[in-house]
Amino acid sequence: MKKILLALIAILFAVPSYSQTTWFSQGVGLTTKNLTCVKFINNLTGFAAGDSSVFLKTTNGGVNWIKYETGFFTNFRTIHFFDSLTGLIAGADIQLGGGRIYKTTNGGVNWTNIMNGGVAPYNFFFTTANTGFAAGGTIEFTSYTNIKKTINGGNSWSDQISTPNTATLRAICFTNNNTGFAGNASGELYKTTNGGVNWSIYTNTSASQILSIYFCNATTGYLTSVNGSVLKTTNTGDNWTSLTVLGTTDAFYSSAFTSPYIGYIVGAGSTIVQTTDGGASWEVNSSPSLSTLRGVSFPSQMTGYIVGHSGTILKTNTGVITSTEPISTIIPDKFSLSQNYPNPFNPSTIINYQLAINSFVTVKVYDNLGNEVSTLVNEKQNAGSYSVDFNAASLPSGIYFYKLSTENFSETKKMILVK
Repeated sequence: MKKILLALIAILFAVPSYSQTTWFSQGVGLTTKNLTCVKFINNLTGFAAGDSSVFLKTTNGGVNWIKYETGFFTNFRTIHFFDSLTGLIAGADIQLGGGRIYKTTNGGVNWTNIMNGGVAPYNFFFTTANTGFAAGGTIEFTSYTNIKKTINGGNSWSDQISTPNTATLRAICFTNNNTGFAGNASGELYKTTNGGVNWSIYTNTSASQILSIYFCNATTGYLTSVNGSVLKTTNTGDNWTSLTVLGTTDAFYSSAFTSPYIGYIVGAGSTIVQTTDGGASWEVNSSPSLSTLRGVSFPSQMTGYIVGHSGTILKTNTGVITSTEPISTIIPDKFSLSQNYPNPFNPSTIINYQLAINSFVTVKVYDNLGNEVSTLVNEKQNAGSYSVDFNAASLPSGIYFYKLSTENFSETKKMILVK
């Protein structure tokens, strides 16, 4: 009877709490230009860019931002950094039209022009350090869709799709080296299963204009639209379900998910919304800015950054910890930490563990040098069996260690990320 009672209590208290994330302003007065994209490679080092070639960098978590004069005439729309020194930036030339891609190897101090003319990229996505894709379209009267691919870290690009008279591609995302998605301004969703060699068009998304695509793992993904709609798939894009988000009709420009359940979407009207239950419900976060918000980046579960118009930069240190799910009502007779699966993995894996008694629990991930890269669990939990999802999309390939710690138990296991 006692075990049954403990099991019921465990179920009641296993539901993750729903707390609003708090945001505060950074870099006030640094620029009045519209910031459109942001990329953090860890909690401290990040980059932001936007209209009129504005480019910003921080190495201390946004306490200070450095403004670089690139000397270009480009409205930047997408940014990607492989590490603190090497990165790419792209957008549309203000004076001559057409797209531009630039590369830096010294942290943004100097840039090399990689691509002139053609489409203006709106979004980068890299599946490895060398292999990446850029999706975009022209800004001229005759528009066409284009997806470009690089296999040498962005030093050169080749066309994957070039289709006249179709809407500009605004978003691209891959779940592994072969499977990827791209969405355009007509609500059409392209899909490839062979690394971009061939693409097919999905027309069942019901979105008017796709602005962002974010896959949390191989099967679960979200896309956002210009009319404030959010769609979700749990079967690798074969079907998409429309989610209700506060009845807003504002454009949702960008999204970031720290797990399949926890995510943030930003958009017009200074909109910030978050979910902690996989999109079943949403809560509005209060924004200290009244400007349109265009980009969001979460280098960890707790730490996130948003950029927007008129030089807006926002930060949070109160993001939601990845939710854990109870997987059994039986109280274990011992503590244990299971081997993650799949292993090797890309980019997500599942970690299971058991608690014999109620305990304060942490599950943390470390790189092979012992540096902490992610905190997956940091709370008191009731006795039971739990499952937590770890998404390593922002981390490089390599060996990692995950550690379960309680008041009475500690265990560490190794896992391998292969991209």
